[in-house]
Amino acid sequence: MMQNDYRRALIMLRGIEKGMTGHVRLEKRTLTGTLQFSVSGAAGNDPLYAALMRVADGDYRGIVLGQLGRDGRGQAGINATFDPRDINGLEFEQYDIIAVIRGGDNGPCLSMYGFVNGAVDINWTRMREAVAKILGREAAGTCPEPEAEKEPVVALQAPLAESASVMAAFPEAVPEAFPEADPVIMAVKVGENGALLDEAGNAVEIEKEKMPAGLLLDVDITDPWPESIEQLRGVFLDEASFTPFEAEGFVFVRAPLPENAMTDYCAVGIKCEDNAPTHVCYAIPGSDPSDPPPGLEEYTWEEGENGGWWRICLNVETGETAEM
Repeated sequence: MMQNDYRRALIMLRGIEKGMTGHVRLEKRTLTGTLQFSVSGAAGNDPLYAALMRVADGDYRGIVLGQLGRDGRGQAGINATFDPRDINGLEFEQYDIIAVIRGGDNGPCLSMYGFVNGAVDINWTRMREAVAKILGREAAGTCPEPEAEKEPVVALQAPLAESASVMAAFPEAVPEAFPEADPVIMAVKVGENGALLDEAGNAVEIEKEKMPAGLLLDVDITDPWPESIEQLRGVFLDEASFTPFEAEGFVFVRAPLPENAMTDYCAVGIKCEDNAPTHVCYAIPGSDPSDPPPGLEEYTWEEGENGGWWRICLNVETGETAEM
């Protein structure tokens, strides 16, 4: 096997259906490949399918990779494996579109899409016909139209660096929240005017509400983080930012917790100085500011979203409690 025939990428998906966001993690070697779909905002109960589509040179066809699993919170995903040399008669690089297709009684429709090798022109009439065909239907449903006035979200296609997996340091009061996994590192940086730039210095267009929170930090996300929080780097490239409470300089994400935890999720915030993470904040949603839950006696109450939060801020380098 060729040692350099290796590709990792985080491909942003554009949601045609309102409220849907997501991305696909691509990892490809010479003989094997995986596409890990992660979708949020999947309303309704219609099945969702992961697919690859070819549209170049008027060749509109595709293949379904599998059905996404779903939960009750609108989250959906699938890990699809493939042979890059032969996917229904085509090599992986011959496909142009990574897609999420909605099935159901009303006919199949394209819900989300991203680009495998850069943006291509799409004839949407022929695309709808191809989507129906690969699901074995005679015609597509009444599908929403992409917003013509906007350019499709650019897939972040820069090669991704491999890095060692390190478990996150997390307060003992919160069970293991972040399983071991190689974080995804994107070769994207922030320019002086706040614009996202690729390796060549070209501007990267992406809607803020769909932007991974890691791209909002004052840090080069291609550089490893301190060992105590290195595992969090992958979380900040999976999740969009939100504001649980006012904390100057911090960027927060929602992070799921194990089933036996006191709540479904916690908030994790990172603060950067001089282009490096310096502080991490962990916060648990709460309702009673006078009575911290067991194990959170050292946490401080902060008023914020849905009432308030019990939070603790740590110095990344020393691990000691720090002020916000």
